[in-house]
Amino acid sequence: MNAVDVLPSVAGALAAALTVLLDGRRPILIALAGLYLFLVLQLAMNVALPIALAKGVVGAAVVAILLRATSHESSRTLPSIGAIPTGLGFRVAATLLVLIPASGLVGLGVLAALPLSPAILFGSLWVMSLGALQMGLSTDTVTTTVGHLVVLCGFELLYVPLEPSLLLTVLLSAVHLGLALLGSYLISLSGPAKPT
Repeated sequence: MNAVDVLPSVAGALAAALTVLLDGRRPILIALAGLYLFLVLQLAMNVALPIALAKGVVGAAVVAILLRATSHESSRTLPSIGAIPTGLGFRVAATLLVLIPASGLVGLGVLAALPLSPAILFGSLWVMSLGALQMGLSTDTVTTTVGHLVVLCGFELLYVPLEPSLLLTVLLSAVHLGLALLGSYLISLSGPAKPT
């Protein structure tokens, strides 16, 4: 495993970690755009270029939908979760506590039966685990939607190189767009009431 193989995985983990560590809806959505860019780069290196470009278009559409849904709000900080600490120190510690076991799964050879490079395995497990952490730490609709999308991106990193089908790309893209539209709808329900 050389640095060229590992660099995209580290970049993807960093983008996924930023969705957990950043405070505010717009910065989280910008980090999600970075994760989609990483997904395009990783798929272009390991699968066909049309599949990677399709993911890039879908990623841009998803981020645009969520940015449009949050355009009526200022870049406010995210709500607190009651008794659960949500400060930066807690989120950094939680991120590290999630990344270490995810790395251990690859190190133990649990996924050795998959014909994928360790760099792809590390990247996909890091991204999926950070997306699950994002879902667990958030009560806000935007961040929960981003958590679901991050988990789905991590799954695609693992599955698409195993089955590089255009039909599968279309189906998974429909799930991405569906999550973005559902999140946008739920954001509109929780937004301020509009005068009639």
